Parts: sequence; C-alpha cells; structure tokens
Amino acid sequence: MPSRYKKNLSLKYFVVPAIIILLTFATVSFLAIRGIRSSFYSLLEQQATQHAENYALQITKSTEAIEVINELLNDKLLTAMNSVSLIVDRIDNETLTVWADSLGIDEIYYYNQAGEILYSNQEHYLGWMSYPGHPVDDFRLSPEPFRIEDIRPDSESGILNKYSYVRTPEGFFQLGIRAIRLDTLVDAFEPNSLLTEMAHKTHVDTLYLLNSDRIVQSSSDPSLIGSRIEEPSLQEMLAPGEPQVMIKRLPEEGVYQVYTPVKLGDTTVGILGLTTSLAPTQRMSDQLTIFGLVAIAVIFGSLSHAVYITYKRKNQLLEMAYHDPNSGLPNRRSLLSTVLDNRQANTALLLAHVRNFDNINLVYGFHFGHTLFRALAQHVQASFADRYQVFHVAGNRFGFYVPTYLPKDELIALAKEVVEVLEEAIEEQGFKHQLDVRVAICDIPDPQADPEKIFANVSVALLHGETAEEPYIFFTPAMEEQLLRSDVIERELRRFLTDPQGEQAGRLWVEYQPIVDLTTNEVVYFEALTRMHLPGLGRIAPPEFIKIAEQQQLAVELGKWVLCESCKFLRQLREHGFDHILVSINISASDLLQTGFAKRMIDLVGQYQLTPQIINLEMTESTLMLDSDTANEVLQSLRAQGFCIAIDDFGTGYSSFARLEDLSVDIIKIDKFFVDKILTTDTERLVIGDLVRMCHRLGLKVVAEGVEEETQRQYLKEQGCDLMQGYLFSRPLLPADAIELLQSHRRSQLA
Repeated sequence: MPSRYKKNLSLKYFVVPAIIILLTFATVSFLAIRGIRSSFYSLLEQQATQHAENYALQITKSTEAIEVINELLNDKLLTAMNSVSLIVDRIDNETLTVWADSLGIDEIYYYNQAGEILYSNQEHYLGWMSYPGHPVDDFRLSPEPFRIEDIRPDSESGILNKYSYVRTPEGFFQLGIRAIRLDTLVDAFEPNSLLTEMAHKTHVDTLYLLNSDRIVQSSSDPSLIGSRIEEPSLQEMLAPGEPQVMIKRLPEEGVYQVYTPVKLGDTTVGILGLTTSLAPTQRMSDQLTIFGLVAIAVIFGSLSHAVYITYKRKNQLLEMAYHDPNSGLPNRRSLLSTVLDNRQANTALLLAHVRNFDNINLVYGFHFGHTLFRALAQHVQASFADRYQVFHVAGNRFGFYVPTYLPKDELIALAKEVVEVLEEAIEEQGFKHQLDVRVAICDIPDPQADPEKIFANVSVALLHGETAEEPYIFFTPAMEEQLLRSDVIERELRRFLTDPQGEQAGRLWVEYQPIVDLTTNEVVYFEALTRMHLPGLGRIAPPEFIKIAEQQQLAVELGKWVLCESCKFLRQLREHGFDHILVSINISASDLLQTGFAKRMIDLVGQYQLTPQIINLEMTESTLMLDSDTANEVLQSLRAQGFCIAIDDFGTGYSSFARLEDLSVDIIKIDKFFVDKILTTDTERLVIGDLVRMCHRLGLKVVAEGVEEETQRQYLKEQGCDLMQGYLFSRPLLPADAIELLQSHRRSQLA
C-alpha cells in the first residue's frame, strides 16, 4: 500500500508551529530579560555590599587613626606604619600609591633586606639602594622593629620630611610626610570629608554614619546629619554583624540601601549606610525590555510573512502537483489519492482513451493538440462535474472515479455516456473521423486496494479493449495474467537473443515443414518455423511470441537468428547431397523495411557459402501494405539477386489481384481458411480453383497451406494447385528429422 497522498494543505500545519516558535521565543526573551535584570541587580548588590564593607573598613581605620592622633599627636607616622603593615602580603606600586593617598602620606617605600627600593608611590626612586651612613642604612642594620625620625631634609631632593620605618619579615617600609602637611593630617581623617571623598570616588549617591540610635553622625550629604533613619529592625538585622541589603522603592525612583557595622576591634562603634540609585539599572532594564519587545515584533512579523509566503507557495506547488497544467483537471496523482482516501466498498474506476490523438499532435503540432484536448476536457467536465470527479491521467486519457456502488449495467451505461460525450465533443471540434474513444472499467470491491494496482489494472483492460467490438471493456484477472505471461515471454526472448548459446539455449529453436509438389509428391522446399518452450509456461504458440517480439522491437534480432539457423540447415542439406531443396524463411515488416536489408541478406548468404536461389522469403499481405512502394523496391532488389519471394496467408489481408500484378513476387500461399472450405462447402461454391487459375495467369506459383485431409489434396491437385503444405504429408521437423525424411524418400525411390 503506498503512502497516503496529500491533496489539501491545512493552514494549521504552518500557523501552529509558528505560534509555538513565537511563544517559545517570547518566553525565552522574557526569561532572558528577567535574568539579565536580575543579574544587574545582583551585581549592583554585590558592588554596593563590597563598597560598604570597604567604606566601613576605611572609616574604622580612620577612627583608629583619629584616636591615635588624639592620644599621640606627634605619633602620626607610627599610626601610618601600623597601617601599612597590614598590606605586607599584597604590596605593589599601585597599592602603595593608594595607601599613600588614603593615609595622607607623601612618600612610601618598601625595601628588601639589602636596602633596595622595590615598590613605591614615587616610581622614579625604584631601584635606589641605601649606602653606609645614610639613615635608611642605619635602620636596616639596627635591630629595631620600627623607628620614627625627626624632620630632616631628604638626601636626594632636599625637601623637609618626617620619616618613619617599620620592619617586615621580608624587608621594611619607609614612610614620609612633608612638614608642610602635618597641620592638615587631622583634617584628612575628619569623617564627613572622608565620606564625601569615598562617595565621589565610587559614584555612590550617599554615605552616612549612624550611631547606635540610628541618628546620622556624619554624611557625604550634610543635610542628613542629625536625621534619624526610621528602620526599627535595623538593629536586629545587624545583630549577626554581617552586611544587610534592603531594596527601597521611593515614590520617584528605586534605591538600594546597604547597611554594615563599623567596628573597632570587637566593638561596634556605628553603622555605615550606603544609598545608591537604581535608575541606571532600571533604564537598562527598560531598554532591554523594549529591545526584546521590538525583537519579538520583528520576528513575529517576519515569521508571519514567511508562513504566509510558504503556505501560499506550498498551495501553488500542491496545485501543480495534483492538477494538469493544460486541462486544469485533477491529474493521476490526485486520482490515486482520491481512490486511497475513499473507504467505501464496491467502487469503480473508468479510464477513457481518446485514440489516435498522437497523430493530431504530429500533424497539427502539440500546441494545437493541447488546445484541442483542453476543449474536450472542458466539455467532459461540464457533463460530469455534478456527478463524478473527472481526472486527466495521461496525455489523451480521462479518469472517472465512481465512489459508490453501481451495478454492472449502470457502469456500462456510464461508459457509453462517456463515449457519447467525448465523441460529441470530438465532432464539435471537427475530428469525428480521426479520433474515437475506448473506455475500460475496473471494479474496486476492496476499499483497502492499492490505487496504483487499480490504475494498472484498468490500463491493462484499456489495452485489451483496443481490439474489442464494444467501445468499453471490463478488467478481468485473466488480462493481468496475460500481461504477466507476455512479460515473461519478452524477458526470455531478450535473454535468448542476447546469448543464444548461454543459459537460455534450447528455449527457442527452428523446425522445418516440408512443402510438397502435388504432382510428383516430392519435397520441393522447407518452411522454417520458429518454436518456443519456457519453463512454467510450456509451449508458446508462434503468433504469441512473434507478436510480442514485434511490439518490443525484437523482431529484427529474432529474424537474424532465424536466418542464421536456416542457413545452417541449408548447409546441412548440401552436405547430405540435397542441393535442390530450398528453405522458405518468414520476413517481418521490421526486417523488410529496415535500411540495408537486401545487402545484409546477400552478406549472410555469402557468409555460409550459399546462393540466393535456394532461399525463399515469405511475408504477409499486411507487411507489404504498410509501405507498399518501399516494400516493392526492396522485393525487386532481392529478386534481382536471385531470391524467391512469396506472399503468405494470401486472401486474409488487403491485397487484390490487380495489386499483385505490380508486386515483385513469385509464389502465392493460399491461407488455410480457403483450404478448410473444401471439406465444408459445395464444390460449386468454392473459389479456391479460381484463385489458382488467376495466379497462374499472373505467372505465379500457388501453395496451399494447412492441407490435412486426402480430400483436400485431391481437390487441389484437380484444380491445378502447384504445391501443398500441411499435416497430411508431415508436421514441422527438427533438422535431423527433416534430413532423415529426405533420405528415407530417396531410399524408397532407389528400391
């Protein structure tokens, strides 16, 4: 069963996937935008928390520095030394520069044990080495963990500085404060200034320091100092001592508020608050949302357009696939689909063939033929569209599917109506005598039947209907069997003719039937008759396989093989001393009308060292009538070479005695039909004697075919017939048996 044919294209097959794709994209876009926005918020939260912790650490260190300054005003550098000792594990020029700026130190150097400057905020001193007698070298060599010097001029620049040193496991720091900045050192650690500077550097909106009562003590925004933060749960939130983040939505915009404790040792001295606006993040989120919506709209529009174009194109392709472009009718594929889709039992298919339409195309041109067939199609469609769907299944064939049960007589009536409608349309177009119509009918009892098989069956029936008396014919299983039989015969013929001595050897052979002189009873010549036997089919009648050979363009090859076999037989006759015996070979129209046939016959005879005079060529009347002028030219050429020409089955074709006078022939073989009449018809009404006498007047010899009774032989002899052929004397014989027959006759004469 073939796969189901598609004739209708549903829009849902395009819209549903498009909607699914769109929804999927929209969902993914929504989740992506939400994820990106969430990531931005999370990143902002992390940054804000980190800033708060760093700010709290700086405030803590600032507070510690202020307390040290308050206790030891002159010990500022000691505080700085304590501070820089905290970064011994992450020392680099940038870090020292940052710490120098944050601690209000002008110079900071880090030496190795040898007294070489490795890192500094003053990069032009990198690599400087201390020397004996220098204060730096004195500290390097001393056992002191730290040292603070009095104000002295720098040994390199001469600028007054106050230096201090502090030792580390791998080296030591040198810190310097210019004397002119000592007065501003305390101001640098003032909380409000520090918060303002930190807020400016980190682009935070506001930094403020709360006491335990949640009152703002210091702030980068002076207007907030003294205000109270109304957040009752703040103390509980900070109880674990970890930073806490809260999102607050103000009427005009959203903000992040981050709170983290500020500690001195284990004591919490305050709460650092950080406020940063969500407006940039919200703007970015809004932009992403707008971009996503625009992308969805663009994709939706593009997808909709693509779906529409694809749907329209698919419909056009389906229209082309299921309709004939010339007639506009549904085509063979559509018919097969219709048969397959129908689940009704006992339906039927009719196939109408407008015969000889190819001649119209050849004579008037294909454009004219298409126009003519289109007119026929419109006429048929107008007559049957209200009852049956009409299909254009081939160049000159219409299909009619009957989807419900109709008895045989109604199917016949429908077939006759189809013929009548088509012939009426043909007559209207002026081709009444050039075209006619045949209709084949195939019942479909099984709704599950293969449509291809049904179509093949009705086509086979149409082939058989070409020669039927009625213009309609029903398909029968015997037709299919005959088709299969013909296929087997054709394949076997092809295999044999490809290699006669191969595996197929013996499936075709030539027998020879004697043709006897009615007066002397002597064998004059043999007629070569081809025989065929196939496994499974048995003996195949010559008319059957010869017809198949002609239909399948194998007649020429078969004729060549028979000619070769006949020449071999003639050689055997000569070898046994029967030089006077001829062989008659049947020639088909394909052989006779093939270019160069006469020359090939001469070459073949020469190949076997024979003469044309011992070969008789037989052909039927119908062969000569296909192209009588050309055929007669070939016959004249063959007779001029010495071949004898005979017309086989005379009286059943289209010849007349007037035409015989113009043909280059030597022998007339009267068909068995007339010979059989001798046994059933009053002798006074027999015409065979007249046929013999008329042929003699034209100088032709006469052979009577199919003589099986002595009565027939005697009558033919009385009428002056020259030769006879038939079972009365002998059946066709194998070469060896034919030679034995001649030898036996010779022995009887000698005796």
